[in-house]
Amino acid sequence: MWVWARVSSDPVGTTSKGTGDTMALSDTKIRTARPLDKPYKLTDERGLALLVNPNGSKLWRFRYRFGGKEKMLGLGAYPDVSLRDARERRDEARKL
Repeated sequence: MWVWARVSSDPVGTTSKGTGDTMALSDTKIRTARPLDKPYKLTDERGLALLVNPNGSKLWRFRYRFGGKEKMLGLGAYPDVSLRDARERRDEARKL
């Protein structure tokens, strides 16, 4: 009998590694996200993610597919681009 343990290196607990479960981001989770030794992503929904770099910068990224290939679009830096603005920019990009 196998027993699976949930292992997570997510510093703010927004994703469940290995289960595919994600929760929508909140401004509080974004503000409290701290840099680690390596870059990591906090995922929102529909391809939107916040990349937290070791130098402390937080950058919005939108991942999508075009012509069968995965692409990534930068949407700006947090806090210059708020969560609401990033979601609006993602929605606009999806319409194209």
